[in-house]
Amino acid sequence: MRAVITAGGTSEPIDDVRVLSNLSRGRFGAYIANALVERGVQVTLLASRALMAQPGWVDPRVRRVGFGSFAELDAALQEHTRVPPELLFMAAAVSDYSPVRAPGKIRSKSEALVLHLSRNPKLLSTLRQRCGPGSFLVGFKLLSGVSDAELIAVARAQLEHGSLDLCVANDLAKFGPGLHPVVLVDAQEAVAHRTSKAQAATLLVDEVLGRVGWEPRGSGWVGRVRGVSEVRRLGSAVALPTATVAEPELGGGADEVAAAYRALGAAALSGSYRGGAFSVLLPDGALLLGLADAAVHDRRCESLLGAHARLGGEPALHRQPVYDGAVPVGVWAQHEGGSTLWHPEAERSPLRSDRFAQCLAGRRVRLLARSPAERDFWAGHGFMALSTDPAVWLSPAMRGDLRQAASAALVDPIGRSVLLGRRLTGAGAGLWAFPGGRVQVGESPAAAAARELYEETGLDSPPGPPFYSASVHVGDGEQAWRVHSHAWLHLDPPEPVATRELESRWVPFEQAGSLALAPGMRAILYALERVLGG
Repeated sequence: MRAVITAGGTSEPIDDVRVLSNLSRGRFGAYIANALVERGVQVTLLASRALMAQPGWVDPRVRRVGFGSFAELDAALQEHTRVPPELLFMAAAVSDYSPVRAPGKIRSKSEALVLHLSRNPKLLSTLRQRCGPGSFLVGFKLLSGVSDAELIAVARAQLEHGSLDLCVANDLAKFGPGLHPVVLVDAQEAVAHRTSKAQAATLLVDEVLGRVGWEPRGSGWVGRVRGVSEVRRLGSAVALPTATVAEPELGGGADEVAAAYRALGAAALSGSYRGGAFSVLLPDGALLLGLADAAVHDRRCESLLGAHARLGGEPALHRQPVYDGAVPVGVWAQHEGGSTLWHPEAERSPLRSDRFAQCLAGRRVRLLARSPAERDFWAGHGFMALSTDPAVWLSPAMRGDLRQAASAALVDPIGRSVLLGRRLTGAGAGLWAFPGGRVQVGESPAAAAARELYEETGLDSPPGPPFYSASVHVGDGEQAWRVHSHAWLHLDPPEPVATRELESRWVPFEQAGSLALAPGMRAILYALERVLGG
């Protein structure tokens, strides 16, 4: 888990030698950073000049980045939220105004000096757009000499205006020697703690980590996964995961870690995971990311996000990496009207594109297609174009014209081969596919798959239910199908009969990918290999 903390006061230049500043030294932010890193969180502390001058206050495991003015803090925040952190504590005392800077040094001959100040933008209100919904954002509000009710009301207003998860409210008049009272305020409750500064930081950190489901002691499991040096929890991630946690009800923390460990173990038993970097999808949509080399991962994320930002086009409110396993392969961007999925040409393949399409088909999101080809691709996977423009929004929930089809896959687990046929007629002539066709009125998809198998190959489906079933969308912008694929094991594979529709044969899995496959086939073949431990 990654955290970014801002701490200390900004220093706004008046001229070349003078600044306008405040009394904050950043000690509370340093305590927060120390408590987080002690619990296994990777921490970046954006520290004021005063705090940078006190290295003994900060645990050496904390990465420190200095800032002076409001503009320097803004730039540092932009840099360190390009890959959004899981936690962001905005504890810095940020100047509301900056002087209009005078050139050189103002001479000190006058009895009075008038400064012209201009208002700075509110950084706090930009954080949710920068970091997206997956980051837990903590704001801080300091007043002096107010009632408890007014302090809480102002903190709640900050929560709403900044779309924050939590606000730490203080009344300066109530501070005393060794005393740093805080009120932790969210939309439902306000909890006061009358304690020391260090203890207040510890209470805050434990509260936040509890809310995001991070169990500090649970991170030790990483050492028992071969080839993994660090685990991060990413919220609302778009990914083709290494493993998926099936348990619908988890208490978070240690329960979540144990469930992820079991899911990885099952993937290892099936042969689809062999150690090293991984991603595990949790029931709430979060991703546990196990990294072999965090620095390499971060550089790759920054490169992808930077390349996407340079594309221009529809302004993005938020960008985050898209993962295939633990490898960043693209960018998921949120816009005013919906989202886009982008991955560069070097990262594209028919299989990966099909798998992402299936991943997103179940999400209630609108996607933006920037070209007719991209529009037709998404339309062929069940998304409905909302206009005929080249750049058009598509919705997965509105397409009601999907036709129903079924296919039958026969798998030889001993010879590790699958029955495929080259289409001899129709729009897919020349392409390799499973036996299959349209689902008739009143017919179940499994019955349709068995019927089509017999009609096109002369073979009966093995007794019993299929061992694997899945649905894929195939087609184009004008016509699309939902194909229900069912797979049966055949321990003594018979030879198929050539028919007018299909010329079939048993094909080893390692050779199947080199054939000219019909749309949607790669995703099913990949899934079957994973189920069989390939």
